[in-house]
Amino acid sequence: MTGLNWKFELFNQNFFNALDFLTANLMLPLGALLVAIFCAWIMHDKDTAQELGMAELSLVYKSWHWVMRVIAPILIVIVFLHSVGIDVLSVVGLGDGQ
Repeated sequence: MTGLNWKFELFNQNFFNALDFLTANLMLPLGALLVAIFCAWIMHDKDTAQELGMAELSLVYKSWHWVMRVIAPILIVIVFLHSVGIDVLSVVGLGDGQ
């Protein structure tokens, strides 16, 4: 008896490699983007400051909040696009095209 002899492919990869690709390259960056958007845009400032243990009017909290609203989503989108094969830095003229 030889066992099961079937082959399942997704994105020209076997099942486990396809799941690894989907998890590491798609779901993790998208999850991070959703967390950043939720924490910075949807949650109230009082709640996020309390969760972080910071004063709501402190410079550290305001810096964190700005980074989560502006910088983090941009960088997460760049990482996501790079993981699916789009070199954003070359498109905007900042990369070397490799």
